[in-house]
Amino acid sequence: MRAIERPRQPDRRCIARTLRAAAAALWLFAALALAEQSGRFEYGLLWEITRPDVPPSHVFGTVHLPDVRLLPLPEPVLAAFAHARTFGMEHYPSEQAAMHFFDSAQLSGGQRLDELIGPAHFQRLNALMAGRRLDLDALARLKPWAALLVVTEIGEADGIPSVDRELYLQARLRRMRIEQLESVDEQVTALDGIPEPSQVALLHFALDFHDQLHKVAERTLRAYLERDLAALSRAAAPLEAQRPSIAPHQRELEKKIIHDRSVVMAHRMQSQLRYGAAFIAVGALHLYGEHGILALLEADGWQVRRVY
Repeated sequence: MRAIERPRQPDRRCIARTLRAAAAALWLFAALALAEQSGRFEYGLLWEITRPDVPPSHVFGTVHLPDVRLLPLPEPVLAAFAHARTFGMEHYPSEQAAMHFFDSAQLSGGQRLDELIGPAHFQRLNALMAGRRLDLDALARLKPWAALLVVTEIGEADGIPSVDRELYLQARLRRMRIEQLESVDEQVTALDGIPEPSQVALLHFALDFHDQLHKVAERTLRAYLERDLAALSRAAAPLEAQRPSIAPHQRELEKKIIHDRSVVMAHRMQSQLRYGAAFIAVGALHLYGEHGILALLEADGWQVRRVY
């Protein structure tokens, strides 16, 4: 007798890893509103952080995208990393954290994504998810911000890791103490804090202009390779020009994803900085401008000097 074939179930672990990786890259989409910032800390990716009688530490701005142009890391970065005793990063890339993040990305109270964003956009979203092993029912249970993560996610290219993952792997090989700057729950709280109408508007925007997101990624990579934080902040600006009404929603995203998290990370990394010889990697946009991590550290009495 021929065996009855069961319907293929979505791979929760695969989806969870996708969501967790995409969360790190959402700051690229948040950059639309950053271009209005002014002038401080506009250039440079590697910064020395010092105080009297404390060994120097370094803060390094990364880009959460996989691309062959980003590796190997530049010599000044490798030299600073080689002298570090501890490594700090935004979050651990663990399976357990990814699954917890996935569970937190589910709608509750009987809400459904297709009802929140409308049938036309949901159909477009489902078409983009072809090959992602995410069935219609699983897709309909995602919060709008979670769907936005999946829509804007750029996965590893031919097995090339992101800069963050490469540093993490090297830290593991060196048996360095590794500290994370925020928990899964803190990251979820930040995303949940984006008002639901803004989540929906941003998802509509990403779906409507999905065919242009690769151009944003390319502008982002070029600005990053030139170490130009100001240009990095403007990488997505041409998209906003095509829909000016998205600006207030982008500001909500920027506040929750960039500014609020920069405050938390600047505070938390100081436990490593006080001991010195730390190497801390965060998304490069967290370094930029008067509200960035570098300005916050300087306000707390640290000396900040560009190295690379």
